[in-house]
Amino acid sequence: MKMTASFGCPYCDKQYPNNPLLIGRKVRCSGCKNVFQLQGDGTVEKIEIAAQKPQAGESTGSTSRTDLAQPLTSRQKSRVKKNITKRIEKSRSALRDAANEAIAAQSKEQQNVSEALEAKNTEHKSTHELEVHLSGSNASAAQAKKIMLLVSAVFSLALIIYLLNVEPTPERAALNAFAQSIEDPALVKYPHRMLEYRSRMWLYTRDGVDLPPIILNANKASLSDSNEVDWAQIIQTCKKYVDGMSLMPLFGIFVHSDRQASVERMWKKYPYKHDVSSFYNLLKKNEVKFLACNKLPDLLAKDGLSPRDVYLVSLLLAGTLDKDGNPSLDFGILSSYTADKAFVSEFAGQRGVELVVERAEEYAISMAEQYCGMIVGFTGMRGSPDEWRVLDIRLGESMSQYYEEKFNPLVLLRNKARVDLRKKFPREEKALNPQNINPEEVEFNQEQRIEEQRQRAGEGQP
Repeated sequence: MKMTASFGCPYCDKQYPNNPLLIGRKVRCSGCKNVFQLQGDGTVEKIEIAAQKPQAGESTGSTSRTDLAQPLTSRQKSRVKKNITKRIEKSRSALRDAANEAIAAQSKEQQNVSEALEAKNTEHKSTHELEVHLSGSNASAAQAKKIMLLVSAVFSLALIIYLLNVEPTPERAALNAFAQSIEDPALVKYPHRMLEYRSRMWLYTRDGVDLPPIILNANKASLSDSNEVDWAQIIQTCKKYVDGMSLMPLFGIFVHSDRQASVERMWKKYPYKHDVSSFYNLLKKNEVKFLACNKLPDLLAKDGLSPRDVYLVSLLLAGTLDKDGNPSLDFGILSSYTADKAFVSEFAGQRGVELVVERAEEYAISMAEQYCGMIVGFTGMRGSPDEWRVLDIRLGESMSQYYEEKFNPLVLLRNKARVDLRKKFPREEKALNPQNINPEEVEFNQEQRIEEQRQRAGEGQP
């Protein structure tokens, strides 16, 4: 019997669109709240369950039944697809076992026939009878083999058609989007090709952290199941320490946004730029509240965040979102943007094809024995669409090895800030004791030092 386009509740006759995924499942009517079952021929069957109506104080929902008023989520679709795949594989396995048993039975029958032929030859029976019996056995074996091959081909074809029509999961779609080849000839040349791949990730640049390697065949990697992150807890924990603050990568510190301009003015007048520790003491003396960015990961870990979540937060805070260098939205950690939910999935692969710069303005291909990475999806974010993207790629067996403190992006950013300042402002002479520095005389001291250096240079003194 052909299924109709819709079916009605057998209790209240409320109509619903026909969905093949509901066949054989117990469903609850969103109108009268009674339970029934949709049959394969399009009919519905009442399910008599004691005390169908919920008691006082009990929930009207049920996690084990399907609510027809709501469409299936992507995770439910993924679960159904996995179940269908498992059933197909189980059917194919049962078919193979049955075919093997048939072949074994035929082999045993042929062996019995051979023994019978040998006995008949011993008894000097007719050669004509033996040929007829043998030809009949061979014909039945060949026919069984043809049937087995035909059934196997039909199942294989059905499986291929199913896999081609299955919509990829959001995590797999994000990997496919990242590894999609670049067709535009203008983007293939240096440096546009690598920049185009980075623009497909959540973070375009990462302060203090090595840029991620570009794996051209990352879509071949195996994916782990996505896990929902307690994003509300992460936001609440971060705001406990950096609420209202902004990250200043030059110094590797978080500073309150209303004091950021004054910190920049103090740094501009500060004469001992090679001694950044003295500058931190100067900030404390001026009651400028700040937090060294390498201290935040340890504070988050002490408050119960997992190593993976600490790494995730640190990477978002240390990165920029687009190729113009604009600060990252940081997904609600420091800004007014927020996400309702966040999901994380890790991937790993072998024999990755890495895009590298061999010489100036030339690209080359290198083989990476092992690579891994992290995909993050955000939903319900104000000002940004719900989507999944690659957040990080690393060379190695798994991402867990990069969750250690020495690989934390904020720790690396702090160390890089110290090194860069020492290179940019080399030590000219011994710094004064920071306790003796008067912030009101910083500008005067700077001019006085310049004048003294000019005088010493004119007199030939070092």
